[in-house]
Amino acid sequence: MLRMMLFGVRSLISGDVKGEYTPLLRALGITPITLGRGSHHRLNALDLGPLRSRWNTWNTERQREELTGILAR
Repeated sequence: MLRMMLFGVRSLISGDVKGEYTPLLRALGITPITLGRGSHHRLNALDLGPLRSRWNTWNTERQREELTGILAR
C-alpha cells in the first residue's frame, strides 16, 4: 500500500482488525478514523458529501455522470 501511495493511489482501509496499518498511518501523519461501538464518528455511504452543495444546480445528465464516476470507484 505504501508503494501505491507514492504513485498517488488513494487507499481506504475498511478494517484494521489486527492494527497493522495504524502505525503506518501515524508515521505518515494521518490520523485514523475509528468507527464502531463507542465511536463518535459515523459513516453514511448514501451521503453526497461536498457534491450536495452543487447537486441541485446540475442537469440530469451531469448528475448521472457524477454518480457513474462515484460508482466506478
